[in-house]
Amino acid sequence: MAKANKTSQGRRKTRKPTRSVESRKADSAELEREQEALIEQYKELCSDSRHYDQKLWLIPSAAYTTSALFYNALFNINYDINVRIMLASLNVMIFSGFLLQYIKDRAFQLELQSGVTKVQEKILGMMKISQYSAILSSHPQDRWHIKLFRKTSASNYVFSILLITLLAHFGVLTVLVLEKLKII
Repeated sequence: MAKANKTSQGRRKTRKPTRSVESRKADSAELEREQEALIEQYKELCSDSRHYDQKLWLIPSAAYTTSALFYNALFNINYDINVRIMLASLNVMIFSGFLLQYIKDRAFQLELQSGVTKVQEKILGMMKISQYSAILSSHPQDRWHIKLFRKTSASNYVFSILLITLLAHFGVLTVLVLEKLKII
């Protein structure tokens, strides 16, 4: 009997467990749901990113419009020097608030852009990549123009112009204070 057990065990072949058609369909349906969720997340992130893009152009225009109104009142109307200093100080504070809002919105925009990139990578990892949707190569010669474009984006230029304008506002305020103190 012991011999019979050995031969029967020796004849057994191990089979790979076969998956049923239903389990394969369930897996493909789950993969499709995951892809749809990623695509919805991608659409939402892109929509939010466009919102912050619009805000990044509205903030400087509102800041310069407000500043122009203050300077119109400051220089075209003969106010007392104390009122002029108060107007210039208020202008600096409001312009600083716009600048801080710009910095905050730019940080949110950069965070959203990194989220969009992560979702794109997940989507591309799930789908078959064609030559048109492939991720750019990492070779430095292939990407130098993209790196240059990122370093000199329009948002960075607008930020530097806003910062220079804020320094000019401080200069005007300083001149008014020196005028009040009769140093100039």
